Amino acid sequence: MRMNQTALFASLLLGASGCVLAGPVTVYGTVDTGMEVYYNGDKTNVRVSSGLREGSNFGFMGSELLGNGTEVFYKLESTIFVDTGSMAADNRLFDREALVGIRGNYGSLSLGRQYTPHFLTMAMIDPAGLTMSSAANYFACPQFEGTINGYTADETTRFSNSISYDSPSFGGLTIQLYAALGEQTSANSNSPTRGNVYNIGFRYQSGPLSVMASYLHQNTAISGYADWDSYWAFGAAYDFEVIKPSILYVHREGSDEAVGSNLGGTNTAKSPDLDMVQLGASAPIGPGKFIATVGYLKNHSAEDGDAWAWGVRYDYPMSKKLTLYTGLTGIQNDDDAQYSIGGGGSSSPGEPVAFGDDPMVYYAGMTYHF
Repeated sequence: MRMNQTALFASLLLGASGCVLAGPVTVYGTVDTGMEVYYNGDKTNVRVSSGLREGSNFGFMGSELLGNGTEVFYKLESTIFVDTGSMAADNRLFDREALVGIRGNYGSLSLGRQYTPHFLTMAMIDPAGLTMSSAANYFACPQFEGTINGYTADETTRFSNSISYDSPSFGGLTIQLYAALGEQTSANSNSPTRGNVYNIGFRYQSGPLSVMASYLHQNTAISGYADWDSYWAFGAAYDFEVIKPSILYVHREGSDEAVGSNLGGTNTAKSPDLDMVQLGASAPIGPGKFIATVGYLKNHSAEDGDAWAWGVRYDYPMSKKLTLYTGLTGIQNDDDAQYSIGGGGSSSPGEPVAFGDDPMVYYAGMTYHF
C-alpha cells in the first residue's frame, strides 16, 4: 500500500519526536512569509507570498561521534510554502537536501541530494543570499536564460545522486569536489551518463576577506537537447565592519547547437552564452542590517536580451528567532528579455512578465526560525 505524503510526514514527525528524547536528533525549520505590492510591467497585484527573505522549510539533522575526531552526520530538509501550506513537489518529500556523510580530520564526504559549489558561491557572496532584493537572484532561474539553470531539472542549485567532498582547510583555503550521476541514457549512447554533473569549488577565508570560485560542467538532461553547458562563478567580499562590499561574476557557456529555449523576437533558440556581474553591500544601521545590490546581465546569444536589476532591503531582528524585513526592488528588461522578480526556487514564483516589461516590487514580511 502506497503511503501519501501527509501520512509519511506524520510518521516521520512522530518518529523524530521519539528520537529527540532518545538521541541527538534536531528538528528545525524556517517560516517566512510577507506581503508584496507587485507591478509586473502591466498591472499591479497585492499578494501574500512565501519565502521572500528565506525559503520556508522544515528538516531533521543529527550526528554521531565514531571516535578519533570522526563522526557520521545526516540531513533531511523539505520546502514548505507558508501562503498555501503546500510542498514543492508531489513525489519528493525532502526536495532541498537529503544526505548522509562522514567527516573528520581528512575532510567531509557525503552522498545524496546536495547543493552545488556553483550555487553556494553565488549565495554565500551575495549579501541578500540569492533572495529578494538580490539582482543576481533574478538572473539565476528564468528558464533557459538563467545563470544557474537550463530548464526545470537542468538547474544547477542542487542535484540528486550526488557525491561531495570538502577538504580540510589549508591556511584558510577549502576545496570542494562534487559530482552528480544523471543515470540516464541518450539517443546516441547506451551509457547512462546523460545528466552527469561535475563541479569544483574553492573557498578562501582570511579574517574579513572572503573569496569563492566555482566551475561546473553539466550534461543537460531535461532540456530539448543533450549537450554540455558550463558555468563559471567568482565572488569576493571584504568586511570593513561599517560596510561589507562584494562583487559576484558568473559566466555561462551554453551549447550553440542546443534547441528548445524560449527566447523572444527573431532570435535563434539555443542554450545561451551569458555574463552577469553584481555589486553588493551590507551595512549595520541601528539594530538591523541594510542591504543593496545592482546587477547587469549580458546575453551574448540574444540581441536586445540584456537586463539591469537592483534591490534594497532592511532586516530588523525583533528577537533571536524573529526578523522583520522590508524592501524595494526592480528590473529593467531589454526588448527581448523577460526577467521577473521572485525570492528564489523555494519561494513563491514571480508574476508573469512580458518581453521588454520592467517589473517592480515593494514587499514586507517576517522570518521565524525554530
